[in-house]
Amino acid sequence: MKRFAVWILVGTAHLACADTPTAPDAGARLAIEVAPLALPGVGNAEYTLTVVNLAGETVWTRQIDSDGYGDGAGSISYVGSCDADSSPNAVRLTLDALYDTSAALIDPATYANPTASGPLSRTVACVADADTPVTFDLTIARAAQQGFFDVAVSFDDLFCSAKLDCGDTTAPEDDLLLLHDAGGARATTVVVGFACTGGPTRDTWLYLDNLRIDCVGGVGAPTLVDVSQLGNVADLDAAPGANPDGYLFAAAVYRGNEQLANKSYWNVALGLDRTRFAALGACTLSGQGTAASASLDAMTTPDSSAYPFIAWNAVLSDGAGRVCTRHAVDQGDEVATRYASAPAVQFQHEYARATGLLTSCGVEICASGLDEDCDGLVDEPVVADDFDGTALAAIWTTDPVGGLPTYTVAGSTLTVTDAPYATTPSSPTQSWIYDLNQDQGNQLTWPQAIGTGDFDLTADLGWSSSIAELTLGGVALTNAAGLIEVLVGFSDGGSTAYGSPVVRVRSPTNAYGGTAAVSGSASFRVTRSGGDLSVTMNGVEVLAIPGYGADIAHVAIVNVPHRSGASTYPFGTMTYDVVNVCY
Repeated sequence: MKRFAVWILVGTAHLACADTPTAPDAGARLAIEVAPLALPGVGNAEYTLTVVNLAGETVWTRQIDSDGYGDGAGSISYVGSCDADSSPNAVRLTLDALYDTSAALIDPATYANPTASGPLSRTVACVADADTPVTFDLTIARAAQQGFFDVAVSFDDLFCSAKLDCGDTTAPEDDLLLLHDAGGARATTVVVGFACTGGPTRDTWLYLDNLRIDCVGGVGAPTLVDVSQLGNVADLDAAPGANPDGYLFAAAVYRGNEQLANKSYWNVALGLDRTRFAALGACTLSGQGTAASASLDAMTTPDSSAYPFIAWNAVLSDGAGRVCTRHAVDQGDEVATRYASAPAVQFQHEYARATGLLTSCGVEICASGLDEDCDGLVDEPVVADDFDGTALAAIWTTDPVGGLPTYTVAGSTLTVTDAPYATTPSSPTQSWIYDLNQDQGNQLTWPQAIGTGDFDLTADLGWSSSIAELTLGGVALTNAAGLIEVLVGFSDGGSTAYGSPVVRVRSPTNAYGGTAAVSGSASFRVTRSGGDLSVTMNGVEVLAIPGYGADIAHVAIVNVPHRSGASTYPFGTMTYDVVNVCY
């Protein structure tokens, strides 16, 4: 699988171009480059380039090839104008044909054209006298010259094969009999196969989603097979797996490496309970996988590329019996190469051939644009407040700890200007938080049963506290008893110096203090991933605790003024712009 890029630059000089039904701006242009394909045996590539303005009018369109406008091996360069008076413009690219080094047409059936169903399109802000780069990054899946199942395609310099194998015919006597049913006998089994090799010099990463089966006559919830398992799946109903219809009597996952040509494989056997066929009707298998020669960021295809992946979509059985037979990749719709462009495709599991390491979905990260926890939702903060409007969400004030602060909500900011003195068990004559094992301060709380699982909290806040003012405020994660497990915020507890941003952890006791100043702001992020705690401030890790097991029950906004006996001190100002938690 080879990648090539189209670069589009909107520039300042006027350059002529062909086929312009609308008048482009004389000061705006598109400089288009396609990098070399690097596909073995490709001598020339033909493309059609089209620019369309905001009104839907064609600015220009032209077919060009790499012999006339490039290096003769797939690379092209072309300069044309765009319409700044009707911006943005759409730039469209179609791969029309590939030719070998003898100028013979390469059979389109031997590669999957990412533009076969329509041109790739990018939106360009066409501005006079300005440069705007736009990238098309395509990857061509081409039929390999070797295979190890039935048919193979090349992925990112890797040769891959995929299949669904159910039997030579739909006759029961042709069933694959691999897995053992409840009675101990081998019974109807279908096999999902996926394997790739990079040859002796290339490494391999495989990506695969949990397999899904939807039955027309089922309870409505899908059957799911967790492909991160290895060997027999002991409990088909253990999350994230599910077998609500009893459609499967067993499942097994086989994953590993072969010495031959550095091949890696990821196969899944599914035992189908024939006694459920009549009641469940048509049952359709779906899944997807891909491969790469380097680890994909967040297990996600590049969002600027047309990146190939394998999609399984096949009816396994219906009320009359088994429907699927033997299905090799790109020999039908049951197992086929598809292209991910916009939006990108994210996979649930990654297998690295060199290390044997399996990586699966983790904690959801707010505002990443990805689905890290693989629940089908993107950036779904369970707690999310950007303090829009003029009132604080009622959930914060339903069950407070201590007293409510004096606050306003305006301009997407919660501003706290005062708070009542807090009960302080560790020092009853004072108001402060000294001992996290006893002192709770004043808390606006939002119950969230994070428990001991992974989470991702982000909080943007600011502060102002003069020498005369003593101020403690921030965002906390608390346990069921209301004790603060983690606090990120600001602490000014001295009457002769300014305060500073702080991080405090109850157990194991740990803390961080930043640079003192009369005022400031910070973006904090607190994550627990794989049981390890990390706290960053403005993108820099300031505290890390491995094996952090606190049981989290609430998100809280904490504000405490200081009192020492009869001596009282004014509270400064705390501002809160964003509080998000994903788990």
